[in-house]
Amino acid sequence: MTQWILKLFRIVLLFVVVVCLLNGCDSADQAIDEATGHRAVKQYEKSKEMLNAIDKKHQDKLKSVMGDEDP
Repeated sequence: MTQWILKLFRIVLLFVVVVCLLNGCDSADQAIDEATGHRAVKQYEKSKEMLNAIDKKHQDKLKSVMGDEDP
């Protein structure tokens, strides 16, 4: 019986230490995002914004080139 309580205490202590370390680290948010899958969503949104910005620049450049050709 006492071995069971000791084993449970060790597990709870280990869990508390891991949670405290994750909260204390600067990269804890990154680790949590990686574990939950939010990091991939954030990367997708960032890439999407970058592609939209590039697309807009190309459209503006195309409009300026097409505007220069008109007499």
